[in-house]
Amino acid sequence: LRGSVHLARGERAEAEDCFRKVVYLQPDHALALLQLSVFADARGDGAGAARLRTRAARALKGEIS
Repeated sequence: LRGSVHLARGERAEAEDCFRKVVYLQPDHALALLQLSVFADARGDGAGAARLRTRAARALKGEIS
């Protein structure tokens, strides 16, 4: 939630930090992984963004099963 609030305020660095903490505490948190992939894409890190999207897809697949 804090990451989303920071993002809404335009505080991208703070938002990214919050989403990283979420993933540290819950490595399969799909929404945080997807948001981090957006940040990676914005930095020009396409490979990193793709890895994060793959992790998010795996996390979502686990939730559906």
